Amino acid sequence: MRQKRHQSLPRAGSEREALRSKGQFWTPDWVAEFMVTYVLRDQPKQLLDPALGEGVFFRTAKRYAELHRFELSLFGRDVDPDIVAQARQSGLTDADLRHVEIRDFVLDPPSAKFPAIVANPPYIRHHRLSPLQKAILRDFARIATGRNIDGRAGLHVYFLIRALQTLSPGGRLCYIVSADICEGVFADVLWQWITSQYRLDAVITFSAEATPFPGVDTNALVFCIRNERPEERFAWVKC
Repeated sequence: MRQKRHQSLPRAGSEREALRSKGQFWTPDWVAEFMVTYVLRDQPKQLLDPALGEGVFFRTAKRYAELHRFELSLFGRDVDPDIVAQARQSGLTDADLRHVEIRDFVLDPPSAKFPAIVANPPYIRHHRLSPLQKAILRDFARIATGRNIDGRAGLHVYFLIRALQTLSPGGRLCYIVSADICEGVFADVLWQWITSQYRLDAVITFSAEATPFPGVDTNALVFCIRNERPEERFAWVKC
């Protein structure tokens, strides 16, 4: 079953507020296809989606592995207990979801490393995090990067740090996220760390008419990153 091209977003009221609190904005199929193609290019045996949502990356990865005739095990995380039921409704089977855990990816991460990670993290801005949550996340980031990340970073920033930590040597990460990850007061420190430790292959941007998330007051970027020696150049793509 293919997902609708775009998620139908409530414009106001309690439903819109609930959406902001959870930070759930579903990735459309056409974006998931090129993201999954990047991380599965080397035909790895495992793929991790640390923010499962409705399962678009799982469905896309299944099709890709079947088309290219290789075995692929799917692993997932999410904190929303209703997610597995939603993923089943989208066309995934119990076998597809057998390695999905309802656990916090950032603060309770997998013990294993993964050769392919694809993610649309929860977009929760810093002012929706409690002071205690911010303190715990900043401690995690400082230990992980050796740098102090400004407290105005949203949850999606810490998700990226954890995803990179979870990437096995030579592995590939494709990450769709708000453009504020390059614009916030934390951005210089964050990207100095990333580009000194990992290879940034490409940044994909979207024109207004091609936005993956119409009706959302933010611009999206996709980052293609490998756990390999950094390079001085990367591709800048506009869709």
